[in-house]
Amino acid sequence: MNIVQKLISALLISLATISAGTLKTPHSIVLTFNQYPIIESTQNLTDRNDIPSVIDPKNRAFAYSQYGPHHRIKEFNPKKIHTVSLSGVPVIYYGFITYSKKDGIVMLPRMHETREFYVLLSTKISPVFMLKNTVHHLEITKGSNHAFYKITKKYDEPTKSNLWNVEKTSLPMGDQLPLETIIIFIEPEDFYIPEGITLSNENAQSILPVMYIKSDKNHTINSLASLEINYLFKVIDSVKKS
Repeated sequence: MNIVQKLISALLISLATISAGTLKTPHSIVLTFNQYPIIESTQNLTDRNDIPSVIDPKNRAFAYSQYGPHHRIKEFNPKKIHTVSLSGVPVIYYGFITYSKKDGIVMLPRMHETREFYVLLSTKISPVFMLKNTVHHLEITKGSNHAFYKITKKYDEPTKSNLWNVEKTSLPMGDQLPLETIIIFIEPEDFYIPEGITLSNENAQSILPVMYIKSDKNHTINSLASLEINYLFKVIDSVKKS
């Protein structure tokens, strides 16, 4: 990359960061985080119930004759089922930083027009500077754990449907992250993005396929990691309607 290209790249990322607080856009990118579904083991079900039909429906008649129609199941205790927190996950995109809400929703102003999105799972993000405090680009720390995905919106002519195609891919040459990359500060093993095809629509609001949090044990550490670079980004203020 020659000096002219470097200057142009630096100018573009600087403008994106500076304009983040003033530029208005009518369209949004919506991320939805859900808890990763876990199938409960038969042993756990057995420990909570003493009616055979609960474990094996084939024994329903036997259970009725042995226990009667009014036999009560052991009291269900919801505290025994582990739930993960969906809130507080740092997300960076195009000069902005925000955090997932209690319901797992993340809303970002859509700043690029292409039908391609990139999602990076990593907690080791390094800014590359040039021209004093000007950020040239972002990249992951060498050798750090990460997962990189490409999400593309396509139109399927045979079915007349809009589709999302999600595929895990490699980082660009030189590890320079595209400006439109959505960076989720979480370890890849604690998060799950389903690959493949899902239905979409013609709406200009980009509602990306649902993603899943498998563990929240590192939420605090991940938030602290984002503090090292959050000064470079504009915090998205929640819009309150009266």
